[in-house]
Amino acid sequence: MSSPVARRPRVCSLLRIKFVTDKFPPAFISVGNEDPLRLHSYDLASRLSSKGVLVDSLFFPDDYSPGLPHEYQFNLDNEAGKRALEGTISFLSKCVNESWE
Repeated sequence: MSSPVARRPRVCSLLRIKFVTDKFPPAFISVGNEDPLRLHSYDLASRLSSKGVLVDSLFFPDDYSPGLPHEYQFNLDNEAGKRALEGTISFLSKCVNESWE
């Protein structure tokens, strides 16, 4: 599944999917269900996982309401924003604990 945005030649050179290796750092990837970059986010999470990179993700179903636009994570007045913050904190805690063990 490739994003229509990702198939544009000028945009393609900016995307990191083709450069993903097993040396990438762990990643927390979240995207709103109305974000125009959501397919790219799905692709990136999948590619990282296929390379053995630790990936935690928070994706919302297409019918999630209200729809979540690009940068929904910064709105902490709604449940989705709060879930993204909690997921980020959990992910960072996991990474810090693993690196100190």
